[in-house]
Formats: sequence, C-alpha cells, structure tokens
Amino acid sequence: MYDRNHNVMPNGKGLFGDPSSTQSALIVPQPDSSTIFYIFTVDTSLDVNDQDQGFNYSVVDISLNGGNGAVTTKNVRLINNTSEKLTAVIKDCFDKSIWVLTLAPEDGVSPIIDTFYAFEVTSTGVNPKAVKTKLNAQIQDARGYLKLNSTGDKIAAANVTSGLYLYDFDSATGIVSNEQQIAIEDDNINPYGLEFSPNNRFLYVQTYNNVQVSVGHSSSLLQYDLTASDIAASMVLIDKRPVYRGALQLGPDGKIYRALARAYEEGTPYLGVIENPDELGLNANYQHNKIGLRGNNSTQGLPPFIQSFFSKRSLVQNSDGTSSNSVALCEGDSVSMVAELLPNTTYLWEKDGLPINVSGNTYDLNAVGPQDGGRYSVDIIPDDPSICPLYAESLIEVLEVPQASIQLTQCDLNLDNSTDGITTINLDRFNTDEDITYYFYENETDRLNDSFITSPSEYVNTVPFQQTLLYKAVNIKGCEYFGELDIDIFPVSIVPNSTGPFYSCD
Repeated sequence: MYDRNHNVMPNGKGLFGDPSSTQSALIVPQPDSSTIFYIFTVDTSLDVNDQDQGFNYSVVDISLNGGNGAVTTKNVRLINNTSEKLTAVIKDCFDKSIWVLTLAPEDGVSPIIDTFYAFEVTSTGVNPKAVKTKLNAQIQDARGYLKLNSTGDKIAAANVTSGLYLYDFDSATGIVSNEQQIAIEDDNINPYGLEFSPNNRFLYVQTYNNVQVSVGHSSSLLQYDLTASDIAASMVLIDKRPVYRGALQLGPDGKIYRALARAYEEGTPYLGVIENPDELGLNANYQHNKIGLRGNNSTQGLPPFIQSFFSKRSLVQNSDGTSSNSVALCEGDSVSMVAELLPNTTYLWEKDGLPINVSGNTYDLNAVGPQDGGRYSVDIIPDDPSICPLYAESLIEVLEVPQASIQLTQCDLNLDNSTDGITTINLDRFNTDEDITYYFYENETDRLNDSFITSPSEYVNTVPFQQTLLYKAVNIKGCEYFGELDIDIFPVSIVPNSTGPFYSCD
C-alpha cells in the first residue's frame, strides 16, 4: 500500500491479493469516518508453490504517518478460498453501511464456487459474519469480473468458462436471488469484463476465445438490454477484434472504459471508450484506442470501485426527452440542465466543485464559450428528512474553435526549379487533431460549392511565393468553421558541388 508521495506506508508490505486475481483489491471507507479505510483482497493460486490466501481485509488509518497513512491491521482472514472477484455497494442513504460481495464455496474451502457472501462494513468495522446465498450454479472457473449496478439491485458475474449470470440483490438484507444464466451467441463465448450503463438499462460484456498462447486472440464487446423479455436474444455485437480479454469500468463522466491487451503479459498504450453507453446498439459509439496512455500500458484489469459512487441522475436534457451524463457543444450553442422537480426541496448547484448562484431545478447555458465547460452538479435535498437526498451531474465540453487565420511557411522544394515559388505542399499536416477535419479550397466559389482540394497531401500552389487558400473545419459534432490559410514559399539557392546539389533553407 503506497501513500500519496509514492512511498510504501508503514506496515504496508505483504498485503494479500495476487497479480493474477481478476479484481485483486477494493478500498472501502469506514462509514462516518474520514480516516479509516478497509482494503479487501482476493487471492488465487497459479501453481503449487503459490499459496491461495483467500479473502482478507487490511486497515489503513490515513491520519497516521503525518497524514500520509499507515496500515494498522493486516490480512484479516474472512474466507479461506474464494473466487477472483469482489464488488461493493452502499446499503441505503440512511444506513450508510456498505456491502462487500464475493463469490466463494459454501464451506469456504472446496473448489466449487456456489455461494454469494455479503459482508457488511459499518461505522464500527467489518462484520465477519456474512449474509450467504447459495446458488443453483456450480461454478468451477474463478476468473472474471463481478459487478453491481449503481443502484445496487442487480449483480452480473462473468465466470469465463463457467458462463455469464445475472442476479437480483436486496441491499436491505444482503440476499441474492433470481439467478439467470445468459447464453452468449458469439464466437467468443468466455465472459470476462462487465459493466452496467449509467441508466442501468444495458449490461456490457467483454468476451474472448480463451486462447492461451501468445497469438490467435479474439475479443468481443457485447451489449445486452436488461429490459428485454429475452435478455440473451437482445445481444448486440459492438466490437470484435484480435485482442485479449480486458476489464470494463464506468467512469465519473458516464463513459465506459475498456482495458486493451494484446496477450496475457503484453499490454497496449491505449484504453477503448464506449462514448454513449446509455444508447441502444451501435449508437453506444465504441471508440477503439481512444485514450492514449503516454507510453504506459493497459493490460487486462481496471480497478473496482464501490458502484454506488456512480449512482447519479443526468442533467443535460436531449431533444427526444432523454438525459445525458455528458455532452459536447460548439461555441455559441445553448443547453439546458434540469434536475428532478420535487416540492419543498433545496437545490445546491456547483460547477467543478464550486458553488454557483442558481436557484431551482433548472440551469440554462446560452451561447456557450470555453469558460462554460466543466462538471455541473446539484444536490437535491428534500425538506422532509425521511426522504433520501438525490444527486445529479453532467459534464459539459465546449469544443475548440479553429483559428480564423492559419499560416504555412515552406521552402521551394521543386528540384527542377527551386526559385520560382511553385512547389508541392502537404496540407494534411493540419489534420492531426482527430476531433477536427480541414477541407481546403482555392477560392470562395469552390467553398460555396464544396469543391475542395482532393489531394491535399500533394497540393501544388498556383500563385508563386504567396497564396491564400480558404478552409472549412468540421469538428466531431458536425459544427463548421471557416477561415483562411496564408502560404509563404521561399526560394532555395542550389550550390553546385561534386556530390551535390545541397539545399540551404532558413
């Protein structure tokens, strides 16, 4: 366990868990405490020399070690043998205790996984006596993710070769019920990564072909509609490609991120992103290799969280009556943010964590500019203390506007005549931003007719030395901006030489 300065905490070495566990560790704050945190770990065994330490927890007091924290209790055993999965959810808004769930054998020892264990974390600590629910399924494969939805009433379990299952969860009692196995109608039949959409309508599943050698991997990203009468039949193939298995994780921006690996021990420097996970089918808009990791590698895993952290309503109102967690706007656009209207209720609005002067349940942004981008949230607090407060949030992105005038300066690189100011120019150098595409025109008539230069990488200027082209820039939202490109061409003197010619250019 590391502190905020990237140093190992006192007593922070030797915590159980395993680098091969699907969900090796999950951190849970103690209710009504700002200093005590519990680290739950699940272990696994790779060979006869690798002992399986089971399901444990350790305790961190962040107030110790000058506010950098120290591990005060380590490796308290709860179950001797368990699966590689764990998840957590808040019990309710009044009783702030937290359920931590795992799948394990009923006796805690045998290799057959057939029981849900729900451990309650309260303001007094971890209750070692779990609420246990026996399953009908006899699961033999411990691998794969376990996820609760953000409202805490549905559980999904991916068990690789043992299949995909869906359950109901009663957060008041900790009891699991209504077991459903979901058949996977795809070439890649082994489920691994899981995530619920923010509105909890859809379940996303990452499956793979279970190839264990370094080549031949195939992975699919599937969507299931949990409101369908036949959930298995509602499957939509969102993406399929030759990559290895990987996690799915909902982010605070309402998007779902996908870990990308080439093989078991070979990662890639990217994350995939499901941009609109509340949308049906391909409208979910999966973008592969969307997030670059600056040379660092994504492998198979993404960290688990208390799924209640993602339980929030959306503010942005769409034209079809739905709402969104995030929206991209062009400068000058307008947007309305609307929270649930309740009688006798206080609305506390914030932008990027700072209070803003808004009263009521509606906030309108008109003719937005760059300063309007950010995270907007509202706490909805009924006057009646017996009614749970609500929280709503949306992310507003204001897309960048291209410069009205851009410049290109280049030497005359024409080998036949390097002094006439006519040369080949690569206009595609401006198309490096994946969110903006440039189209170039030689005159206003061409731009009005959308008769753009068709070979921008090999454009030859028609006016020597100085020429002005017109451009249209289109961003990912389809907004169009118009401007000019000023081109300056400088002649180049050729110096004769026995091994020449040489070119000199400032």
